[in-house]
Amino acid sequence: MYIKSTKFISFSLTITFLALIISSCATAPVKYAELNEAIEVPQGTDSVPLAFNKIIVKLRRLEEIGEAYGGFLCVPNTKLEWQGGRVNITTEDFTEIFRDELLKANYPIVGNPNALFDDPELSKAELLVAGMINDLELNICYPNAGFGDFSTAKGGAYMKVDWQIYSLLDRSVIFNTTSEGSFELDESRRDGLFNIMSTSFANATQNLLADKGFYNLVVRPKDFAEVQNFQVISYGKLTKLSKSFNDNTERLSSAVVTVRASTGHGSGVFIGNKGYVITNQHVVGESKFVKLILSTGREITGEVLRTDKARDLALIITGEKRIGLPFQTKIPNIGQDVFAIGSPLSEENSYTVSKGIISAIRTLDRGFEVIQSDVMVQPGSSGGPLVDVNGNIIGITVSGMVRGGSSVGINYFIPVYDIPKYLGLTDLDITNTQYTATNNQTNNSSSEEERANVSEIGDLEERLIRLKNLYDQGLISEEAYLSKQSEILDEQ
Repeated sequence: MYIKSTKFISFSLTITFLALIISSCATAPVKYAELNEAIEVPQGTDSVPLAFNKIIVKLRRLEEIGEAYGGFLCVPNTKLEWQGGRVNITTEDFTEIFRDELLKANYPIVGNPNALFDDPELSKAELLVAGMINDLELNICYPNAGFGDFSTAKGGAYMKVDWQIYSLLDRSVIFNTTSEGSFELDESRRDGLFNIMSTSFANATQNLLADKGFYNLVVRPKDFAEVQNFQVISYGKLTKLSKSFNDNTERLSSAVVTVRASTGHGSGVFIGNKGYVITNQHVVGESKFVKLILSTGREITGEVLRTDKARDLALIITGEKRIGLPFQTKIPNIGQDVFAIGSPLSEENSYTVSKGIISAIRTLDRGFEVIQSDVMVQPGSSGGPLVDVNGNIIGITVSGMVRGGSSVGINYFIPVYDIPKYLGLTDLDITNTQYTATNNQTNNSSSEEERANVSEIGDLEERLIRLKNLYDQGLISEEAYLSKQSEILDEQ
């Protein structure tokens, strides 16, 4: 009986001892960070493209960040130090993890981290995201360390990340927040250390995506969306300016804007009276939203509604219902005085006025007609108006010839009579009645005959141009176009 009792006690002690051993075969736990559910971007939601800029680990080299354990029993062995030899996750790894988390939640991430050269996709980004790891705790066990094998590991990590969101349009940091992430790996794995570090960072990223403030930055507002479904847009008819350029200075300065996109700046001009701005496509690039800087210095947001890359034109809508400049559709005369207005070289040079003459009307290799002038333009002038001596728009600045780094006085402008055709514009008052993209059916309150009669305004040449624009926009049939054209020509 005594012997059996002794054996039983011995057995119990053995079990207890083994239990103690087993329970000790683990690292000390790291700080715990609650994991929140990411706010996903619904499929089809219009959202701001963003790119991961960089991650910084704000730790000194060889700074102590935790404990290294070794052997089957995970006996504390040595202190872990940042960049001390085994903790070597790279910024490229962080970038991949960040992208993966955002893509899982349908966020519009752009850029290719594997690009060998400059990545053109990055030009689409409007927001840049950067993170700074300023607190890191890491406890790692290497079970096979006694055999010199540090390839397998288990343990846990905790990190705190400070995030900053930079707007390429506002050119400033527009959002700051902090998130935490942690992860415990109980079973030893060959990629254990990387798995522990990467998962804790992924969890910190997921907690960023759970931040409503961050979500609101990415999902676009719907302030201007109602116009986008229409193929033909009415920008509002304006009477041509008849006073001198100097008498219209206030009107001109109010209408001309600096256009800031994520890739740089150009110029633009309000047309009509419904808040539309025209500029070059190469000014807005792939941006969906741009900043418009008024002559007063005030900034407003504009949405890029339409672009035509071939003709290098873009249409922007704003919530600013100011009076723009009218079109002078009459073909300008060679030698007549003109003025170019824009923001050459820098935004600080907004509303710069240069004077010149019409040098020629040229046809480019692609078959497009352009106005040639010696009026001075520079990078940043693109998209600004070329106006006559009264301030009516003749054309839009598009390019200039340069030799030896200097302008040679040969600059090109898109003629104003091309703009409605390529951007689907009309000065007719057909708001909410025009051609829809969904069914391609016209539903205009005015009759085709009434629309054709818009050509009654102006001289013969101008009336023919306006009539052709109506036909090109699908507002009148070929039959009505030919009939009215014949009627106008018979008046000669």
